[in-house]
Amino acid sequence: MYKIDLLKKKIAELEFELIYISEVDSTMRIIEKEARVNSKDRIIVLTDHQTKGVGRIGRLWLDCPQSSIIFSILMKIPQSSIATFADLVALAVINAVQKTTGLTDIKIKYPNDIVLADKKLGGILVKNIYDDKLKYLGTNIGIGLNIHYTEDMFKDFLTDYPATALGICMGTPVNRQNLLLQILQTLRYLDTEIAALETNPRVKAQFDIQWRNASSMLGRKISILKQDIVIATGLVTDAALGKGIELATTTGKKWYSLFETDMKARIAN
Repeated sequence: MYKIDLLKKKIAELEFELIYISEVDSTMRIIEKEARVNSKDRIIVLTDHQTKGVGRIGRLWLDCPQSSIIFSILMKIPQSSIATFADLVALAVINAVQKTTGLTDIKIKYPNDIVLADKKLGGILVKNIYDDKLKYLGTNIGIGLNIHYTEDMFKDFLTDYPATALGICMGTPVNRQNLLLQILQTLRYLDTEIAALETNPRVKAQFDIQWRNASSMLGRKISILKQDIVIATGLVTDAALGKGIELATTTGKKWYSLFETDMKARIAN
């Protein structure tokens, strides 16, 4: 169980505002509502269970009550930088998980999954919010991580590749509150860091190295699917923050950006 009073205090020290709802349809929906009625940003909506969690390409995000870390954040960023920002969020999350758990093999399966040994630990969804006149209101960052699960609990989850949880990987209980605070610590300054990254080639190069090292796909054969139909298969030869992955096929090399598309990538058998 979260200690909400203590959590609110700690989160306030990180310059975020916490809204905790024990059960909600979607934390991302609440954040979008907040963006439309509230001029503030750096708002966090945290829950113990979603009934209609939002995943990529219209999929549902499934969870069991009190078994995950599930939250969304409203932040203001340069709106055109959203693809790079989404990748920065993924890097921040795996850095926080590695620091908290000591699991050094946690990777990012482009574009938005957190994986360990090719099993899904969590996911990230980042979307800009606009009003009816297309005025930018903020960026919605949804994060979900599997924590307190057993293998049996995943049997009824309709996933397109296997899932796992930190508790399973660690073999010991994981403190959700401590991990949540560590994640927020790493996310704290991303809204200001994104500007430096996009204007300083040296900083961008350093983050690209981190991104390549974090990739679960680099050097591996993958397939790109559109509406579950394979449109390309090849070896991933490069990856870059905000740019996607470079695929070497029989017809040459080509970059694929999967952010905000209906395409997905799968490790080829």
